[in-house]
Amino acid sequence: MAQFRYEGFLINGQIKFSRMISLDEVKSFALEVKQGDEGTKFKFMVVRSCGTNQFGIAFTYEYDGMKKSSEEIMYKMTDKLLRRFGREVNWDITNGFWAIE
Repeated sequence: MAQFRYEGFLINGQIKFSRMISLDEVKSFALEVKQGDEGTKFKFMVVRSCGTNQFGIAFTYEYDGMKKSSEEIMYKMTDKLLRRFGREVNWDITNGFWAIE
């Protein structure tokens, strides 16, 4: 039977872009984030389809376990998204989740 393991030092997120944002723009943003200062802390990142002519980014990011640090990371990501894409993007980013072993 599958077991669940709480991953408390990982941030898990999905970013969904509107139809107005092209696949090339989504890929460019993903590369920019992955190659940035914090890029090595991304354990997982994919660009994927999110419905008809919509794309998204799914990711898992490792942080040091401090609440301030997780909030800072989430703020930086959402701020970057809003500045670049405005209302053409939605996201669900959380720290801590249950992984199935």
